[in-house]
Amino acid sequence: MVKCYIDYLQTGSVDFHKRSQLLWLNEIDPSLEINIGFIETYRDPTGSRAEFEGFVAFVNKARTKQFGELAKKADVLLSSLPWPKDFEADQLQCGTFTCIDVFCYANGTIPTGINLPNYQDVRQTYGCRNVCLSNVLDAHYPDTETTFLRYDDFELLKRTKKEVFIVQLACHELLGHGSGKLFSQDSGGGYNFPYGKIKHPFTDEAIVSCYGPGETWNSKFGGISGAFEECRAECVGLFLSANAQAMEIFGHVGPPAENIMYINWLMMARAGFLALEYFSPKSGDWRQAHMQARFAILRTLLEASIREAEENAANRIPHGADLLQIRARGPNDIVLFLNRSKVRAVGLPAISDLLLKLQVYKSTADWQEGQKFFQELTTVPRDLMKYRKIIRSNKRPKPMFVQVNTRMQEVDGRSEVILEEFEASADGIVRSYLAHVEEWVAQF
Repeated sequence: MVKCYIDYLQTGSVDFHKRSQLLWLNEIDPSLEINIGFIETYRDPTGSRAEFEGFVAFVNKARTKQFGELAKKADVLLSSLPWPKDFEADQLQCGTFTCIDVFCYANGTIPTGINLPNYQDVRQTYGCRNVCLSNVLDAHYPDTETTFLRYDDFELLKRTKKEVFIVQLACHELLGHGSGKLFSQDSGGGYNFPYGKIKHPFTDEAIVSCYGPGETWNSKFGGISGAFEECRAECVGLFLSANAQAMEIFGHVGPPAENIMYINWLMMARAGFLALEYFSPKSGDWRQAHMQARFAILRTLLEASIREAEENAANRIPHGADLLQIRARGPNDIVLFLNRSKVRAVGLPAISDLLLKLQVYKSTADWQEGQKFFQELTTVPRDLMKYRKIIRSNKRPKPMFVQVNTRMQEVDGRSEVILEEFEASADGIVRSYLAHVEEWVAQF
């Protein structure tokens, strides 16, 4: 694999890099993870030019084992999802899942999770690998509060943040993106589902709509496909964080599991609220698929709160606090209130209904109804648009990561690897970069 990287860097041949990614995919139980190349296109406005990056990391074997257990119990967990059995894939479509602790990550930004390789021909033929960068979660500015949360929720978040992220990420990637069936017809006229024999969950009519030969999910649903699918995967994560069997795989039972589930739902609602920054009022477009997806979840929870209040009022039932509320806290601040007692009673049915719609539209290639539904859900109403200025004015600076350096040093006549660490400050970042290039600069 390293030889392929060297050949790729010396020649620029994409074939060498594809070969390196195939070898990376087929590594069996590695202790050390490395990858390098022009990988992600997120920061390019056209979405085509990839940024150069490279990382060295150690595999967290205990966490990786948990992800393996989740995959082993996929059949049981997938059967709990809210769509009929006919809408589930014949086999789990996710790749392997590895948890790593980063030693060095050379890039402008450091993610908390990655899914590689990005070559579609390699993915379709050989699959992919999901990677969680565990120790990136532990790196944070000290004493920095998370905006728009109550003090008690913030304190609970500090104690559970890493576990919440691991649960949501694993369920999102493994059982979210890995689940669901696309009804399709092949070039020979055959179908991968019992054509005309499955009843549509919404109309009760026989399903005959499907993907034709050569059609794909992306080609059918177009520009909305990314946000639509991310919303579906996020909802699977929320849904399964309320599943005792799923939580037990990660070692969470009883009150600790309930705390993790509660914070997971709260942080998803907050993410949907913060997503307003990525909505363009002038064009009415969303600039980021994940943000549009999370806003759809926020709207779903808020609408569920309104429906419950209206039903209780009509039936003269004491209502209590809403499932989710956005309250003013000062002239330029708000706070999100999630009613823990109503997450299962009100929130879970709402997310289940959303999940069912997303999966049915996707499975049946019903892009007309699917686009209409999702665009309406992610249209920003005036009562939420007013918070956009508050969100922007409370925006925190992006984190800067100080990374270690290694160098060879003679100790008692032997060459040893010395680990250099630096202060968590702007000065530490500069010193870290200088240490990385010191020997190279000296040569020239």
